[in-house]
Amino acid sequence: MWLPLPAPPPPKLSIELAARLGCGLIVAPFAAAMSFGGLKQVADLYNETASKHGQKPGRLMCSYFTHFADTKEQEMAQRARQIRYYKECVIPAFRVIRRPRRRATTISSTSSTGCTRSRPRT
Repeated sequence: MWLPLPAPPPPKLSIELAARLGCGLIVAPFAAAMSFGGLKQVADLYNETASKHGQKPGRLMCSYFTHFADTKEQEMAQRARQIRYYKECVIPAFRVIRRPRRRATTISSTSSTGCTRSRPRT
């Protein structure tokens, strides 16, 4: 018998829950840009919600992918896994953004960070 898992809560609910409980928050910058327009908008929502509920805002942190390798083979294997993640998870997430102008802005702001390289440097 197959039972579907419940969908995760929308990002806004997670941010508001953390703020109401006075918990800190870890945010993926790429997801923040896709869902809210940027990290500032997430921080504003979090801080405003915490204040509204009488909580002192906790610490806000960003998560990033970092990889270390001892050999070229390990580096290339990890790079392949990261590219697979983007192909299977990140790119499909763009398809749910229904406003093309917002998608273009997100891609532009992501590109401005210099993180557009998907091939190893030679």
